[in-house]
Amino acid sequence: MLSKVFTAAAATAIAASFAFGASAATCTSDEAMGVKPNAGCEVGSTNNDKLNVGEDMELQVNIDQLFGMDNWVFLAKDDFGDGGPNGTNEGDASLLTASGSTTAGSFSIAQSVFDAYKSVLVVLKGGQGNTTQENYIGYLVVDSDTNTFAYMSPFFNPRNQNPKGISHISLYGGGEMSPIPLPAAGWMLLAGVGGLAAARRRKN
Repeated sequence: MLSKVFTAAAATAIAASFAFGASAATCTSDEAMGVKPNAGCEVGSTNNDKLNVGEDMELQVNIDQLFGMDNWVFLAKDDFGDGGPNGTNEGDASLLTASGSTTAGSFSIAQSVFDAYKSVLVVLKGGQGNTTQENYIGYLVVDSDTNTFAYMSPFFNPRNQNPKGISHISLYGGGEMSPIPLPAAGWMLLAGVGGLAAARRRKN
């Protein structure tokens, strides 16, 4: 259960996505259920969220301006095998852990991610094959009691409507938090300590 349902940061990011007309498309109701709980869902314009990443190359999630933002930072990625998550194989393994199958399961995000970034994005990418939607799908998630979220594949085979397996799950942070400003009393304390040090030097 959410401890801070629909945080101001999440609401701001969603409002921005409408205000700036991001190229990412709005999810269908079925796609939006791919990650629960979430504060927003958008479909990318290409078939991979981290496409063509390299020197002087942008992340596709930034090109698509998911949720109106173009400053997403890649944090971690878990490539799924035949049985499901294989363990985080790109980025920082301590930030993302997933368990389950290729079609359903759960993942956890370290609290430090929510402390460091104003917005947190999780991407599900469908496996290769005949899917109704090859594009990647991004979910804006919010700080919760356990920071554990359920996932299920939003990708389907058009011939029999059976769920298709997920290729990978990726984690991004956006809008780094500013350093907490020191209150006025703190600055006065620092000034006082500095003054004492200067007086001691003059005395010596």
